Amino acid sequence: MKINNLLVDRKTGDYICMGSSAVTLILLIVYAIYGAVFNYFDTVVFGFLLLGMILGTAAAVLAGRVKMTGLLKLLAVMLTAGAFALFFYNSFPVWADGVNHITMYNSRGGLTPVICLCVIFVIDLIGLIVSCFMRDGGEA
Repeated sequence: MKINNLLVDRKTGDYICMGSSAVTLILLIVYAIYGAVFNYFDTVVFGFLLLGMILGTAAAVLAGRVKMTGLLKLLAVMLTAGAFALFFYNSFPVWADGVNHITMYNSRGGLTPVICLCVIFVIDLIGLIVSCFMRDGGEA
């Protein structure tokens, strides 16, 4: 299979899924930098995002060639949502200190990077969920 053939006969849902996989890649990079700088890195969040990106990309590339790509998209949504939930749960000390203007938990980094990551997570999840409800390439 040539690279040029990967983008032939694609539907809008496939392009949205590919775009969401690109957003997930950006999210992986930003999360890794955030985790390294502020010492909040969680390997489960990173692993869920990585698996979600792989499954989303596989679903977009294999759409119309393999049955059950909708299941791959659904698994990508589940993994990304799980990563978002765990990230949000782990960022509790930052939210508590930032919203209440206290240093009870001695959190690092402030709310700005956490809010930026949450926005990227939501954009990624919306794209993945929308792609689940659209037709795959090659379907009638």
